[in-house]
Amino acid sequence: MSHEELDEQSGAVNEIGDRLIPNSDSDARYHSNWLNMIYPRLVLSKNLLKDDGVIFISIDDNEVTQLKKVCDEVFGESNFYGTFVWQRRSGSMDSVDNVSSDHEYILSYGKVKNKLTGIERTFSKYTNPDNDPRGPWISDNLTAGKAGGDVYYPITNPLTGIEYLPPKGRYWPYSRETMKRKIEEGRIIFPSNPSGRPMLKRFKNEAKNLHVPVSTLLRNHNDKELPNNALVSALNTKGTSEIQELFGEKIFSYPKSTILIGSLISQINSVGNDIILDFFSGSATTAHAVMKLNAEDGGNRKYIMVQIPEAVDSGFSTICEIGKERIRRSGKKIIEENPQVADALDIGFKVFTIDESNMKDVYYTPSQLGQGELFGMVSNIKEDRTPLDLLYQAMLSLGMELHLPIQTINQNGFEIFNVDDASLVACFDDNLDDATLRYIAKLQPLRVTFRESSFPNSSAKINLTEIFKELSPTTKVKVI
Repeated sequence: MSHEELDEQSGAVNEIGDRLIPNSDSDARYHSNWLNMIYPRLVLSKNLLKDDGVIFISIDDNEVTQLKKVCDEVFGESNFYGTFVWQRRSGSMDSVDNVSSDHEYILSYGKVKNKLTGIERTFSKYTNPDNDPRGPWISDNLTAGKAGGDVYYPITNPLTGIEYLPPKGRYWPYSRETMKRKIEEGRIIFPSNPSGRPMLKRFKNEAKNLHVPVSTLLRNHNDKELPNNALVSALNTKGTSEIQELFGEKIFSYPKSTILIGSLISQINSVGNDIILDFFSGSATTAHAVMKLNAEDGGNRKYIMVQIPEAVDSGFSTICEIGKERIRRSGKKIIEENPQVADALDIGFKVFTIDESNMKDVYYTPSQLGQGELFGMVSNIKEDRTPLDLLYQAMLSLGMELHLPIQTINQNGFEIFNVDDASLVACFDDNLDDATLRYIAKLQPLRVTFRESSFPNSSAKINLTEIFKELSPTTKVKVI
C-alpha cells in the first residue's frame, strides 16, 4: 500500500495531515520518515544560504550515515568541511549492548566551499632571548619527511666546525644554496651539545597565517589544557543549567549549551554582522548565544528562530513560548552582566506566525452571488486582521526586510506606521481626514499604503492623489 494509505489505516496522522504517532525505530519506515522530513529542509537551507555561508547540522548515530549522503547530494561532496565530534554526556548510558553513546556529530557544509575561520594563532611561546632585531621567534623543526632534490648533505656550525646530517629517514627542507643563506642570516640555531640537532629560527612577524586549522574534535570548556586549535563545547548538563539559571527549574530536555553554539558561529568567516538561522530552535539556545557573542565582541549578528508550536507540559503551552521567554530573560541577564553594552546591544525581537493571506479569496462570478452576499464583498480584507498584519504583508509584497525599524505615530487620533525612516508609511484606519493625509505626505515617504475603507468615497481618493501630487510627487501610493 502507499505511504498515505498506511498512515490512514494505522491512525498515524489526523484529518489535516498532522502526525500523531512518533517516528520510533520499530517503524518499518523509520529511516524513510526521517529522510522525508529532513530532505526538503536541507534543500531550502541551501537556497537561503549565502555563497560564503556555512551550515552546521547536529546529529547522533541513528541518522549520521543517511545525513551525510543527503548533504553530499544537496550541497555537493566538494563543499563538505568536516564532521565535528562533541561530548554530550559524562556518565554512562544504560544500553542493551553495553555501548554508551556519549558523543554526537556536527556535519558542516558550505554552498560554495570557501574556508572556516579557524583558531587565532597564539604567539605566547615566541620570545627574543638574544635581542634579535627581527623580533620574537620560536625554534622549529628543520627537517622534512620527503626528499625534494639535493636535500641530503652535511651542514657545518660556523662557530665550532661540527657537521650535522639530517636524522635517519629525514631530509633538509632547503637546497644547499638556500641553507647556506639561512646560516649566514642567523636563522639556523646550532645545538650546544654535539649530539643535538640544528633547529630553524621562525619569527613571529613572518607568520603567513594568523589562524590555524580548527580541530574537528571539540574539547570541553573546563579542560585545563586545550590544544591551540581546539574549539570548546560543553556537556548537555551545561545547557540544562543555563535554562535553570533563567527559569529556576528544568523546563526543557537536553538543550544544547550557548558555549557549543557560540563556538560554531565563531567559525563563520565574517565581520560579525551575519544572520544566523536555526531551523530547529527548541528553547532558543542559538538566539541566546548570538546575543552573548554580540555583547562580547560588539558584533551586530541577527538571528531567525524557526520552531513548530509543539505542545509541552512544563508551564508553557508550546515550545515556542519557552523560546520567546528565554530570549526575553537571557537578553535582560546579558544586559545586567554587561552594563557597558546596554546602549549598543539590541536584545529586541519580533515574533511571526505563519498564516494565510490577509485578503479574502474571491472566486465568484456575478451570477453566483446573492444580493445579500454583496455586503460581505465591500472589503476584500479578512475581518480578524490587525493593522500590523496588513503592514507586514505590505512589507513582504514590497520585498522589505522584516527586521526594519517601525515607528508608530499617533496623529489626530489615527495610527500611522513609519517603516525605516519613511521607506514605507502606512495607515489602515477608516475615514482619514485631509490634515492626516497632508501630515503623511510631508514625511516625503518613498511609498505609502492605505486600505480602501480609509476613504469614505471616490472623491476622497481623488483628493488623496492631489495631496501627494502637491506635497510629495515622487511617492508611490497604493490602496489595498
